[in-house]
Amino acid sequence: MKSNTYYNNVYQLISEDFNSGQAHEVIREWRSHNIYALDIASKLLERIVKNLDLKNCYTGQRLKRLVSIKQKLVKSEGMRLTKMQDIVGVRLVVNDLKELAKVVKLLQDGKILGRNISIVREFNYIKKPKEDGYRSYHITFEIKNKHRGIEYKRLFELQVRTKSQHAWSTVVETIGTYMGVNFKGGDGEKDWKSFFKESSYIFSWFEKFESGRKHLTIGDAEEVIRGSIRLKEIMLELKITELLVLLNNMTSDISYKLNETSKNDYAIIFIDYIKKESVVRTYPKAASKTVNNLYIRLEEELNYTDQIQVLFVEITNLTNLRKAFPNFYIDVSEFIIILKRYFNRLNDYASNLS
Repeated sequence: MKSNTYYNNVYQLISEDFNSGQAHEVIREWRSHNIYALDIASKLLERIVKNLDLKNCYTGQRLKRLVSIKQKLVKSEGMRLTKMQDIVGVRLVVNDLKELAKVVKLLQDGKILGRNISIVREFNYIKKPKEDGYRSYHITFEIKNKHRGIEYKRLFELQVRTKSQHAWSTVVETIGTYMGVNFKGGDGEKDWKSFFKESSYIFSWFEKFESGRKHLTIGDAEEVIRGSIRLKEIMLELKITELLVLLNNMTSDISYKLNETSKNDYAIIFIDYIKKESVVRTYPKAASKTVNNLYIRLEEELNYTDQIQVLFVEITNLTNLRKAFPNFYIDVSEFIIILKRYFNRLNDYASNLS
């Protein structure tokens, strides 16, 4: 295996030519060395769910797309490819803040991790949300392994979210992909950013209230009502409701080739937001090399556009995967349901105050 220096020099290649063929080969080679971490991360998720007896939660795993890796290397100038913590990304979506706290505590305790896995960093975006309103708890793990007597390390990132946080994030990603705007990267017009930030505030407040962390006072209610009024004004101006309905209706028009009962371990997911077409193909774990080669070929054919996406994932249940990564299925139904519920409760508060 080549040295880390070889892989980390890819930043220089991209700086000179973003679409450098040599850079693509280096990134893909490094990414292929991380495939086994998908299986380790998947087993960790299974242990978490079983240990805490979590019900109605979503889990999912994926390898980071080539274009996303390149964009992150360019945006985070100086980042080393071998230190990128989310080449392998895993997600656990729980019901509420109480369950999320239990997951974090279990992982911090360390007993569930095993000897070869350790936590190297944590980011609490719930306590301190990102500027755009993003909320989640991120934990980066390091895996140590040996090959022919040589020890090497790999990283993977776990995102733990509540269903409310997950619904919000899904809408940001889905609308961004549909419009061809990288809202996650800070792009987009001011009104759209205001919509995401205001809706995140409303979701956050109600999560705290419903979990018993926030006691309602007249002052609280008035502040949240003012926020909801601002949000509704933005939604009317941008015709958000119509767009969400359109996106959700697109789901029924997409043809999925899914084998829900399959015990295959890998899948290639291809989705075209422009033509509204989607294909899922599953493969046994023994065909990992074939799957990786297919993934590489599809990425080349896509010409690196964000509105046509291909994803390489490890799966145990495709229905569960769909819930964990709904932006790849144009599914914003959960956001619509939660927002409607919160607005109805706000109307009740307003009536009681008047």
